Amino acid sequence: RFLPGFCEHVAAGKSVPRNGRAFSPRSSMVKENSEPMDEATKVVDQAREAAVEKVVCPICFEALSDLPNQVGALTFEGRRVETALYHRECVWNPKTQRLIFESETGRAVSPLTRKQVDNFKLMPSLTESNEWVQFLDWNGSGELDVQKVCLAVVALLPVDDAYARKLVLQVLHLEESEGVESHAVSQPEVVDNLLPQIRRQLRRLIKSPRPRPPEICRNSNKEELLAWYRFWDSKKQGNLNVPTLTLAVVTTFHTALAKTADAQTKDAIAHAFLTELGLRESDTVTESQFIEKMA
Repeated sequence: RFLPGFCEHVAAGKSVPRNGRAFSPRSSMVKENSEPMDEATKVVDQAREAAVEKVVCPICFEALSDLPNQVGALTFEGRRVETALYHRECVWNPKTQRLIFESETGRAVSPLTRKQVDNFKLMPSLTESNEWVQFLDWNGSGELDVQKVCLAVVALLPVDDAYARKLVLQVLHLEESEGVESHAVSQPEVVDNLLPQIRRQLRRLIKSPRPRPPEICRNSNKEELLAWYRFWDSKKQGNLNVPTLTLAVVTTFHTALAKTADAQTKDAIAHAFLTELGLRESDTVTESQFIEKMA
């Protein structure tokens, strides 16, 4: 229900009045003009990069834990090449048994890092302790950091990431502090201590479900807009960096237009909306700036 009038008019190539001003999507998203589409591509690339940290599939922009049996990574010659995780159905064609974005020559590259890839590997379940840890330690360092472990847990379980983080730190006897995300954790610590605790507390974890973004529309009041903004400001900093804001907008449009538009149209509409608001010109967007623009 997010800005339905805006979506319908942009998809039809019409102008959308906002606060007495007419916004023409023709100037920023017409497919015949390659430059605007390049800009739209930059927007979605930025959203995809932010999606990795938010434990969201960077293709469909839905929570990875929505489809836990499909969570996995792109590989090349049997080895992972990047941190990003995806839903299998977003990158793998079961009929051809090939990656969806493979070229006619048989070559494929990651949509995030542009590294060459040729297959997809599912993440092992939490009961496959050694395999799960090896999957996470894809670069073969022999160690994992706290953030990497937390993101992997949230990717498989529909839990609040703050709650999962708190549990991981508690089990590993670590204090919440600046830089704790990069704290190195050995593989035996994860296999022998962390994973058994997570399995034992699985029921309690699932009772703390991952929250969903609040819905907003063109007529949303200030309280509704603030709730949406604060959902994405998960660290309660009072501001959002541009990649996170971009992810928030792209995710909202992908969800709102799930069955009524293809991915390219959704991305173009998100780009047009961000362009109209003019919020991508600075490094961060404060709560008050967002409310002022949306008023």
